Amino acid sequence: MSSPVVLCIEDDEAVRQVQTVVLQKAGYRVLEAATAAEALQLLAAQNVDVVVADNMPGATAGESLLAELKQRKPEVPILLCTGLLEPPLEARFADAFLSKPGGTQALLEHVAALLARSRHRKKPH
Repeated sequence: MSSPVVLCIEDDEAVRQVQTVVLQKAGYRVLEAATAAEALQLLAAQNVDVVVADNMPGATAGESLLAELKQRKPEVPILLCTGLLEPPLEARFADAFLSKPGGTQALLEHVAALLARSRHRKKPH
């Protein structure tokens, strides 16, 4: 069985690198994107199991990145990981919210929970 693929979208390179290392050490394959455009390209080209995203503008004017991600791949769960203490309006497009710095353990727990829920939904009944 192949490792789950996490698309990590974060414009702060240092934060993105930490998230990537933590996720890779936990056994995930990580794709990195620093911009909305990069994220949407990776989402279209790769088989992504879960998205960890910072709150950022989308690739098109007036759209949030989270809204674009959900519109293109509604089956892929999204963890919104932002520096805000309270979920922003765009969090309505996310499946879970984590305030930074939430800690590496919280990041791993959220990703694992989203993957488990996603797999449960995909199982035939």
